[in-house]
Parts: sequence; structure tokens; C-alpha cells
Amino acid sequence: TAIGVGGTFTCSFDAVLSGLAGDPDHVDIVTAVVDDGEGNTASDDGSATVSFGDELPSIGVAKTPSVGSVPETGGTVTFTVEVTNTSVEPINLTDLDDDVFGDLLDPANPAIGSNDCDDQATAIGVGGTYTCSFHAFLAGDAGGPDHSNTVTAVADDGEGNPATSFDSASVSYLDELPSISVAKTPSTGT
Repeated sequence: TAIGVGGTFTCSFDAVLSGLAGDPDHVDIVTAVVDDGEGNTASDDGSATVSFGDELPSIGVAKTPSVGSVPETGGTVTFTVEVTNTSVEPINLTDLDDDVFGDLLDPANPAIGSNDCDDQATAIGVGGTYTCSFHAFLAGDAGGPDHSNTVTAVADDGEGNPATSFDSASVSYLDELPSISVAKTPSTGT
């Protein structure tokens, strides 16, 4: 700690600072006191200010069907939806819409069954995942296009910043072979 004439004492330290955008800046003051060895002291202080920048929220979405295919005559498929908070602060899920089946957060949605998406808490902590599922009946021609639907999630960080992500799922239709039965009956046995 001895400092020569015109010399400088330099040191550093690390500290974790946290706060929300819009919170007061962090102000840190350091005070130094020196002694010349003859009982005389001098002191001074310096300050440093660090502001808190806004971190935009981010999410990831995954949509998974319970089966990859159903007979062309139709079948019920369970779709599982996962929304993961990949940002640095908690978020709230505000919208969860499917381009085929509509609003998944609507408890009165007539397009789907066994929907628990509207029952889940929509607050998602840092690194947390919101998971829900619903059932839908799919039917189509094996020669036609596969069924495909996309779910889009929108979340908010409570500071007016939205995050959006989406994922799609496809289910194919299996060809069902035709079948017949034939009965032939004579008018008389003899």
C-alpha cells in the first residue's frame, strides 16, 4: 500500500449488480485515506455509476403429436405444447394460438377436447417451461396432404416487451384398403 511520489495505487474487484430497467442507477462510492508517516492524513473519494439496461425476453416453443400418423378414416391425436423461458427474467404467457385449432387458452374452444392449456399458470420463471396438451380428431385422404398445424406463443416481461416463437407438427394419413363382402342367394334350393 506504499505509494511513491506521483505514483498510483490500483486494484479491482468484481460485484454482482441486479435490477430492472427503469430502476435507479447503481451508484458506488469508494473512499481512500492515506498517511504520510508523520501523522498527517489525506482522503478523497470517487464514485462510479452503472445503469440497468432492458433485456428483451425470449422464448422457445415445441409442439409434439402423440402419433406420426392416423388412418385416413380418422383418429384422435394428443398434441403437447411446451413454451420455455430462455430469457433472464420471469415472463408471462399472454397468447397461445394454433393456426388450425384456434386459441388454446380459451376454455370454451370447440375445436379441441381434453384441453388443459387453459388450466395452467401462465407465469414462467427463468429457465422454466409451461407445458400443456389437447386432443384433436384428424381425418383426411391418404392421397392428400398431411395434416400440419402451427402453434404460436406470445409472452411479456412485464415491461411491455413481447417475445414470440412458434413450432409446427405434422401427422400423415395411412391408406385404408377397401373391403367388401358378397352374398349370393338362389330363389330356390332345388
